[in-house]
Amino acid sequence: MVIGIKRVWDPREDSDGSRWLVSRRWPPGVASDSLAMIGWIRELAPDRKLEKLMRRSWQQFDQQYRAGLPGLERHWEPIVRQARLGRVTLLYTTKDRDHNHARLLADFLTSQI
Repeated sequence: MVIGIKRVWDPREDSDGSRWLVSRRWPPGVASDSLAMIGWIRELAPDRKLEKLMRRSWQQFDQQYRAGLPGLERHWEPIVRQARLGRVTLLYTTKDRDHNHARLLADFLTSQI
Protein backbone atom coordinates (compact mmCIF):
# COMPACT_ATOMS: atom_id res chain seq x y z
CA MET A 1 0.00 0.00 0.00
CA VAL A 2 1.28 3.46 -0.91
CA ILE A 3 -0.56 5.11 1.99
CA GLY A 4 0.02 3.73 5.47
CA ILE A 5 -1.05 4.83 8.93
CA LYS A 6 0.78 5.09 12.22
CA ARG A 7 0.15 6.48 15.68
CA VAL A 8 2.24 9.59 16.35
CA TRP A 9 3.91 7.78 19.26
CA ASP A 10 5.11 4.89 17.07
CA PRO A 11 8.78 5.08 16.09
CA ARG A 12 9.63 6.87 12.87
CA GLU A 13 11.07 4.66 10.14
CA ASP A 14 12.71 5.43 6.81
CA SER A 15 10.02 3.34 5.11
CA ASP A 16 7.33 5.82 6.30
CA GLY A 17 7.99 8.10 3.35
CA SER A 18 6.35 11.49 3.68
CA ARG A 19 4.45 11.85 6.94
CA TRP A 20 1.26 13.87 7.41
CA LEU A 21 -0.48 14.55 10.72
CA VAL A 22 -4.27 14.21 10.35
CA SER A 23 -5.41 15.12 13.86
CA ARG A 24 -7.47 18.10 15.01
CA ARG A 25 -5.33 18.72 18.07
CA TRP A 26 -1.60 18.53 18.60
CA PRO A 27 -0.66 15.21 20.27
CA PRO A 28 0.21 15.62 23.95
CA GLY A 29 3.81 15.06 24.91
CA VAL A 30 5.11 15.17 21.34
CA ALA A 31 7.74 17.70 20.27
CA SER A 32 6.98 19.27 16.91
CA ASP A 33 10.35 18.39 15.41
CA SER A 34 10.10 14.73 16.45
CA LEU A 35 7.34 13.93 13.95
CA ALA A 36 9.41 14.76 10.85
CA MET A 37 6.22 15.49 8.96
CA ILE A 38 5.47 17.26 5.71
CA GLY A 39 2.27 18.86 6.97
CA TRP A 40 -0.54 18.96 9.49
CA ILE A 41 -4.02 18.88 7.98
CA ARG A 42 -6.52 19.35 10.80
CA GLU A 43 -9.48 19.51 8.44
CA LEU A 44 -9.20 15.81 7.60
CA ALA A 45 -9.76 14.78 11.21
CA PRO A 46 -13.31 14.27 12.45
CA ASP A 47 -14.95 17.20 14.21
CA ARG A 48 -16.26 16.81 17.78
CA LYS A 49 -19.66 15.62 16.61
CA LEU A 50 -18.10 12.86 14.51
CA GLU A 51 -15.67 11.95 17.32
CA LYS A 52 -18.63 11.32 19.62
CA LEU A 53 -20.32 9.25 16.92
CA MET A 54 -17.14 7.19 16.49
CA ARG A 55 -17.31 6.18 20.15
CA ARG A 56 -21.01 5.25 19.88
CA SER A 57 -21.29 3.58 16.47
CA TRP A 58 -18.33 2.73 14.28
CA GLN A 59 -20.59 1.87 11.32
CA GLN A 60 -22.40 5.20 11.37
CA PHE A 61 -19.13 7.06 11.86
CA ASP A 62 -17.59 5.20 8.92
CA GLN A 63 -20.48 6.17 6.64
CA GLN A 64 -20.62 9.83 7.69
CA TYR A 65 -16.86 10.38 7.70
CA ARG A 66 -16.42 8.85 4.23
CA ALA A 67 -19.42 10.80 2.91
CA GLY A 68 -17.74 14.08 3.88
CA LEU A 69 -14.33 13.37 2.34
CA PRO A 70 -15.10 14.26 -1.30
CA GLY A 71 -15.99 17.79 -0.17
CA LEU A 72 -12.54 18.18 1.43
CA GLU A 73 -10.58 17.65 -1.80
CA ARG A 74 -8.50 20.80 -1.45
CA HIS A 75 -7.21 19.45 1.88
CA TRP A 76 -6.46 15.85 0.83
CA GLU A 77 -5.22 16.52 -2.71
CA PRO A 78 -1.64 17.36 -1.56
CA ILE A 79 -1.43 13.94 0.11
CA VAL A 80 -2.64 12.20 -3.04
CA ARG A 81 -0.07 14.09 -5.13
CA GLN A 82 2.66 13.02 -2.72
CA ALA A 83 1.44 9.40 -2.75
CA ARG A 84 1.76 9.33 -6.53
CA LEU A 85 5.47 9.99 -6.02
CA GLY A 86 6.08 7.50 -3.22
CA ARG A 87 5.06 6.17 0.16
CA VAL A 88 2.95 8.31 2.50
CA THR A 89 2.17 7.72 6.18
CA LEU A 90 -0.81 9.34 7.90
CA LEU A 91 -0.18 10.06 11.58
CA TYR A 92 -3.10 9.87 14.01
CA THR A 93 -3.58 10.24 17.76
CA THR A 94 -6.41 7.89 18.71
CA LYS A 95 -5.67 4.87 20.88
CA ASP A 96 -7.60 2.33 18.82
CA ARG A 97 -5.42 1.02 16.00
CA ASP A 98 -8.33 -0.67 14.21
CA HIS A 99 -11.12 1.88 14.53
CA ASN A 100 -9.76 5.29 13.63
CA HIS A 101 -10.34 7.89 10.96
CA ALA A 102 -6.80 7.56 9.55
CA ARG A 103 -7.56 4.01 8.39
CA LEU A 104 -10.69 5.20 6.57
CA LEU A 105 -8.85 8.19 5.15
CA ALA A 106 -6.00 6.00 3.86
CA ASP A 107 -8.52 3.73 2.10
CA PHE A 108 -10.26 6.72 0.56
CA LEU A 109 -7.03 8.40 -0.57
CA THR A 110 -5.73 5.16 -2.06
CA SER A 111 -8.87 5.04 -4.21
CA GLN A 112 -8.05 8.56 -5.46
CA ILE A 113 -4.57 7.68 -6.70
